[in-house]
Amino acid sequence: MRSSAPGSRPPQELIELSQRRSILPEHVSSTLFYDLDLVCYGHLKSVIHDLRRSQIKTNSIKILEFTTLGLHVSYLSSLYPACAVPFLEDESKSGKRTLTPLHLSLRHMIELLSDAAIEIRSVCDVSLMHAEELRRRSRHQMVKRGTKYGQKGGVLLTWEAALLTDGHLVRWRLCCTCSR
Repeated sequence: MRSSAPGSRPPQELIELSQRRSILPEHVSSTLFYDLDLVCYGHLKSVIHDLRRSQIKTNSIKILEFTTLGLHVSYLSSLYPACAVPFLEDESKSGKRTLTPLHLSLRHMIELLSDAAIEIRSVCDVSLMHAEELRRRSRHQMVKRGTKYGQKGGVLLTWEAALLTDGHLVRWRLCCTCSR
């Protein structure tokens, strides 16, 4: 399992791993992208408060992306184990996936951001776009590696893409700025 004590601080390398430059027009060059699927659920609050502090210093726009279960998928649902598969094991070089998507909801994320006085400028469901990106990465992995590892990783990416396409998982993109 990839969990840690809820009260502990996330290691700085985890925060840096979840952060990367966003590919946006040049006039939005101070935009940073964070993939919260790489942040342990117990560390979300402190990561968001760190984002708040960094926004005050840099006055930058933050793009937060994260995955949640579809509204119709509950912990007792027969779909739950199928939705958990992509997050249980990740051997990719892109970063360590966590079980956060199985516990997080859009509503909870909005509450966390509101508590930290971070203003949400937009909320978008980018599930289909993300699913297409996962399929592209899957094809690339299977062709490039061709090994058992490449095939396994490709299958997991394709599996997650199918869950996103069918609405069992939802990928959210939030554009945020600092409330003054």
